[in-house]
Amino acid sequence: MYFRKDVKVLLDVRLKDYTNDVLVVALGDIEQCRPIMDLKRNKAGGCDGVVNEHLIFSDHHLRVHLSLLFTAMLRHSFVTDDFCKGIIVPLLKSKHGDATSLDMYRGITLSPVLSRVFEAVLLRIYKEYVISDQLQCGFKENSSGAHALFAVTSGVY
Repeated sequence: MYFRKDVKVLLDVRLKDYTNDVLVVALGDIEQCRPIMDLKRNKAGGCDGVVNEHLIFSDHHLRVHLSLLFTAMLRHSFVTDDFCKGIIVPLLKSKHGDATSLDMYRGITLSPVLSRVFEAVLLRIYKEYVISDQLQCGFKENSSGAHALFAVTSGVY
């Protein structure tokens, strides 16, 4: 994923449209707090110890503070280093294979919940400006790794 070349100008204009007393990121009503409500339950937390349930079942006051935090981060073009930290955990691919083989493991990164919510908020706000290569199949709407696998197997035979 990458930004179009003119996106910096467009983002600056969009941020200047807001006055100081209006939040860029508003998590007040149900539709606006969709990034929080879409979090899955019973998932491991990141290195900060915060789990999804802390935000899902949080009071309105926490969402107001998150709105203020995310708005300040956007206005000042600053993201704390803690949002960039994660814990890499090895997961066994199949319980029927050889658990002593390194090839039987894949790594996942446990990211802080707040950084995932901030990312989801950014995608909601700036989705129209983010584009990806047409050859990318995974991690893209209406596309999957199965599409790429079909294309490869169809081309080989």
